This record gives sequence, C-alpha cells and structure tokens, in this order.
Amino acid sequence: MKKDNKQSMRQEKISKWRKFARKRWVYPAVYLGLAAIVIASVLWMQVDVNKDNYAIDEPKTNNANQSQPPIAYKENPEAVPANAMKEIFKWPVQNKDAIQVQKKFYSFDSSLEDQQAALVLNDNTYRPNTGINLAAKDGESFAVTAALSGTVVQAEKDPELGYVVRLDNGKDVTTLYSSLKSLAVEKGQQVEQGDKLGMAGNSEYFQDAGVVLHFEIRKNGVPVNPVAYFGKAQSDLKSPDKSGDDQKDKGNKDGSEMKKDQGTSGSGNPDQGTGDQQKQDMKKKTDDNSDDKTSKSA
Repeated sequence: MKKDNKQSMRQEKISKWRKFARKRWVYPAVYLGLAAIVIASVLWMQVDVNKDNYAIDEPKTNNANQSQPPIAYKENPEAVPANAMKEIFKWPVQNKDAIQVQKKFYSFDSSLEDQQAALVLNDNTYRPNTGINLAAKDGESFAVTAALSGTVVQAEKDPELGYVVRLDNGKDVTTLYSSLKSLAVEKGQQVEQGDKLGMAGNSEYFQDAGVVLHFEIRKNGVPVNPVAYFGKAQSDLKSPDKSGDDQKDKGNKDGSEMKKDQGTSGSGNPDQGTGDQQKQDMKKKTDDNSDDKTSKSA
C-alpha cells in the first residue's frame, strides 16, 4: 500500500515537470540564462586581465617615509619622448641674454660692409668667418651647451683653435664648438640638447677676439649662417648651393673644418690651396659688388 502511494506521487511529480517543460517559454528562458552566465564569465575574465596591465599601484614609502605618486599605467619601454622627435636649434649658451654676437657669419650675399665685418684677421691675413663668434657682455668665460642633441665625434685640443667639440646631429648635420678653454665631454659620448660641452676661452686663431665661442652649423659639410636657423627645426635646414663661392671642406676628416675652410698661411701647408682659393673667390665677389655699386652710382 505504501509503495503504491510513493509510486503514484513520483508519477505525479514527473507529469508536473513534463507539463512545465512543454510550455513554450521554458527552453528559451533556460538558453538565455546560460548565455548570461557565459557572458558574465567572459567579462569577469577581461576585467581581471586588465587589472594586471592598468593596475593603480598603492603609494610606496621609501626609507625617508616619502610617498611616491601612484603609477596609473605600465610604461611602454618603446615610447619615444616627444621632444626627442623634433628639436629646434637653440643658442649654444645657458644664458642668451648675457651673450652677444661678436663676429657674424661671412655670407657672399651680404653687403660689402657686413662682409668686411665678418672677416677674421689671423697671421696678417683676412679670412671669411665660417660661423659666428659669441662673447659674454662682461668679457668673462661662459658655459657652452649643445645646440642640438647628438654624438660627440671630436673632443680634443687644437694648437690654434683651442679645445674643439664637434657633434654629429644626424641627417648630415654637424655642429662645431671651438675656442674652448676646457671640455666637459669626451669622444663617443651621447649628449642631449642643452648639455654642457665646455667653457669658452681664448685661441690663437681668434687672438684679437678675447674670450669667445666659435660656433658653426654645417649641412653636408657646408657651413650655414647659424643665426638664420636658431629657433627653427632641424628639418628646415636645407643643403646650401655648392657653387664656387661656398665654403665647403675639401676632404677634411679630422674635424678641423674651420681651419681648412678659412685657410692657413705658411709654405708647404696642404690646406693653403683651399684658403687661397677662397680668398680669390672672396676678392672676386668683393670686386663684383664694388663694380655693381659703381655702375649704380653712375
């Protein structure tokens, strides 16, 4: 009797589940529930992974009990600083307001008066200045800094030019710093824009100039007027026209571009031909300018 009652109760339960399962909304509801569970699991796993990449670290305390700011994200080791991607030429000094241009760059396109002012007297010979000479207003020595980031390819003492630093700034651009009394860098060193290279001083070549920095910018070995490019991007520096009037170094390999471009005196000097040729070109250009002024006045 009891067994019969139990069997009947089981049959009633089974019949109720079957009736419940026959309803149209049951299976869709089950599927939706399972789908919701799967989606929730996937989202939870993604959140857990993102916690590792974008976790906000708790403030750390060092031995001096100084709190460090929280790190909001993990630093990308391949990221390049924005200021390293595009630099502009800066004056090669720490305090520009305390510095003046003592002698300008010699340009064949300048007036006769400006050309005469840009000549350098050395060993009783006038030669064109292939850069600019900077001097402190108080006549004292001053710190010389890198106008652009680059690699030091020359850092040595020259008997005429004093200490010389030459930087390879990339894209066929080099910057030259001479007439220094001391060095703060060495060959092969990487320097950032504004890093100290040395101290301005005296030199035999600029013997009448006092304490100066001779600074040059060169594109493909050809000197250009530095003042024309201060505040401009390196990409704005175009290769000068390689005419007979340019002052390009003819086969210079040791970094003493200025001496070879401007020429030296004395017999037997291998650089004398280059200097004499430049002086002839300069004289020809000066005569042409004088003829033009005479014809205009007539």
